[in-house]
Amino acid sequence: MKLGTLREGGRDGCLIVVSRDLKHAVRASGVAPTLLAALESWSTAAPALEKLSAALNAGSLAEAFELDTRKLLAPLPRTWAWLDGSAFHSRRPHARGVQTCSTPVAVTPDELGPAWRDGRVCLPVHVHWNGQEFGHPDASAMGFGFHELIAHAAYSRTLSAGTIIGSGTISNESYRLVGSACVAERHAIELIDSGAARTEYLRFGDRVRIEMCDPQGHSIFGAIDQKMVPAG
Repeated sequence: MKLGTLREGGRDGCLIVVSRDLKHAVRASGVAPTLLAALESWSTAAPALEKLSAALNAGSLAEAFELDTRKLLAPLPRTWAWLDGSAFHSRRPHARGVQTCSTPVAVTPDELGPAWRDGRVCLPVHVHWNGQEFGHPDASAMGFGFHELIAHAAYSRTLSAGTIIGSGTISNESYRLVGSACVAERHAIELIDSGAARTEYLRFGDRVRIEMCDPQGHSIFGAIDQKMVPAG
């Protein structure tokens, strides 16, 4: 199923169930007020949310509404911890800070079907910069699956429900063919290849779009589509 957070009801928003095509949604406040609350009571919340999801996708809910994913908060606007891994062995070293962008919609692994294998999402991520493709590296190239990242993190700390664990920058050995998902990594590649970085950093007015689609070309998580603007 697909879950999102409406920008209403406070800093943590309002939990919604999102249709498979990302076009409709229904409020799930009768199950849990927020996604974090649902995760903290997942054994009881999940069956109720799955029932809502099935009814929504069947078109049988009168209370369903049209959805614009661009107006959603991050699925977890606030949570207990955000841990970032480095699971792609081909990733070229670069001065990468913690990134906090999130797709508009959270998706349970069962929704991915055969694309979810060995704790990995086996699909490419498409990155466009001002309408031009910057890269489409495949996320299946992770050297460790998410189950292994979770186990490693849990070895040295307590993980609360709602903890976010990232894979690190998506990168492939065939980066010259598939491109990159990160400007800083592209700089590192250029330094290795020619001794100088040629790609410019983002400027005000630039737009970046990051999206993962299913084999039929349908967006799975919704797109991260952001324009660089001055703060304030």
